Amino acid sequence: MNRFYTILFLMMSFVCAFGHDKESVQELYEYGSYSSSDGLTINYRIISPDSTNIVESEESSYPLIVFMHGIGERGNDNKKQLEHGGDLFSNSSSRQSYPAYVIFPQCPDDYFWSLNKSPKSQKDIMKNQDETPIMKGVIELVENCANTLHIDKNRIYIVGLSMGGLAVYDAAWRHPDIFAAAVAICGAVNPDKLSSITDTSFRIYHGTNDDVIPIEASEAAYNVLKKHDIDAQLIELPDVGHECWDKAFASPDFLSWIFSKSKLHHGIEIQNAIALQP
Repeated sequence: MNRFYTILFLMMSFVCAFGHDKESVQELYEYGSYSSSDGLTINYRIISPDSTNIVESEESSYPLIVFMHGIGERGNDNKKQLEHGGDLFSNSSSRQSYPAYVIFPQCPDDYFWSLNKSPKSQKDIMKNQDETPIMKGVIELVENCANTLHIDKNRIYIVGLSMGGLAVYDAAWRHPDIFAAAVAICGAVNPDKLSSITDTSFRIYHGTNDDVIPIEASEAAYNVLKKHDIDAQLIELPDVGHECWDKAFASPDFLSWIFSKSKLHHGIEIQNAIALQP
């Protein structure tokens, strides 16, 4: 009987600890909202660098990561977008090893980051179109953060999964001067658009058994990037379906690869490339 209660206590402790961890993740990210030039309100959460072991000065600057969530985290609660990836950047080990600002914008219901409507086929995903108002707003938000926080403008990164993976490509080819590295997880793009990129490093993750966005979409993007001598890696995740992001996050060098990238590595300094907002 004592053994039974011991096991029950441990199970309850685990559940409580897990719930507390979820709450702790939410608490670490501050709430924010941004009004775009098109009149859209973009909710976001942001975590600041853990500077416990860092000597602060007015000259201190830190990388900025922009995380683009998937379709399941859309809404207006300003919480769901932290479901995947929130703990990756907020755990104490990551924050001590890689102090950075990390921002999670939330796509409102009935919107898509880089599409005007839900795609009916792979052809629709690849179709040409103008930048969506919501993506314009996200870029404005990034520019605003870059100019109001202690951001190293040579080390701005974008990461996204599924719908957010599409957004990673979209932002990177439309705004190649901003991002030093881009991580697209189970995403897709019109590969011809990537030929204009010169100094953004790419890492692409995709499950081989993805039946939502076929792995061929990532292969097509990778082939164009390599054809144009762009720094790119394609990491195929064997026997994994569409929900491959946890496998991607678990890559031993997921964070170290991102934070190793800088515009300065390409011999280009963009400290003043992002114009100050009025």
